[in-house]
Amino acid sequence: MIEGVVYNWLSGASAVTNVVADRIHHEQKPQDEREASIVIGEADIEPIHSHVGDAGWSRGRLRINVFADDKAMANSLANACRAVVDNQRGVTVNSVKVGRFEVVRVASIPREPQPGKQRQVFGYLLDCDFITIE
Repeated sequence: MIEGVVYNWLSGASAVTNVVADRIHHEQKPQDEREASIVIGEADIEPIHSHVGDAGWSRGRLRINVFADDKAMANSLANACRAVVDNQRGVTVNSVKVGRFEVVRVASIPREPQPGKQRQVFGYLLDCDFITIE
């Protein structure tokens, strides 16, 4: 699945893991997570059809959220993630063929205090479009 591909890309990039270590999560981060982290959302996928039926490819959208204690670190982490995943074309990872994977939007996430803390969490979201064969 494409989420596993994105996990492999991000966990294999030292610019990302130097900041988050192994704190790359699927769908949600642990509630007590206080360090910089990444959350890979669940992909929304639909099959691509041709004039003769199913084309064998799927297209979809996936969101990557990055969180950090300060805005500069969150911005740096978002840029590092974008550099890793944006404009991936024609690669195969764990039997998933990625025809195209690109970041189409980056936006800041409104700041919210962490539960039980006065400290705020800063974040960015990266909306990504992709085409794959799984």
